[in-house]
Amino acid sequence: PVLDDGKDYHFPTRIVLARIVTEAQRIHRQPAPLALKLFRPDSQYEDEQLLAVTLAMGDMLAASKYQHWAGLGPVERNVLGFNPADRNMERVFRTLDWLERRAGANGFWPNEISIQDVVLACLILWSESRGAIEWRGRPKLESIVARLKDRASFVATAPLPWPPTQADQP
Repeated sequence: PVLDDGKDYHFPTRIVLARIVTEAQRIHRQPAPLALKLFRPDSQYEDEQLLAVTLAMGDMLAASKYQHWAGLGPVERNVLGFNPADRNMERVFRTLDWLERRAGANGFWPNEISIQDVVLACLILWSESRGAIEWRGRPKLESIVARLKDRASFVATAPLPWPPTQADQP
């Protein structure tokens, strides 16, 4: 994503998230369910790792999906010995298992919706609209997605299904 604040464009995703949190801190006057910080002072490295790994998982997920949609795959003699799209999906599933082990009953942070929760839910819901992946069966991650998917901000920005249906085309 790219954030256009009217003065400049901000990217990549990590910078966009930081700008959103900074703006939320500026305008929010009361306790919010969404944590108004990217990292907790007492858990900064763990929180930073969660965010970095989750964003990297999103890159792997998108790369795999785009490769399949484009019809790209090994041709002739596959010198790699594997299909990169399949390897990326293996990494996605291992990352989901890793995230499941680190999540708590209410998400990655107790008593707050963290940016890490939001990023995970966005990626899972994006995949649901683009050809579901096998993410279910991880109860803590299921809980995070269930807690966020019906929030107004998620409903308002839900990705359209892909490929587009006939009704979506001009």
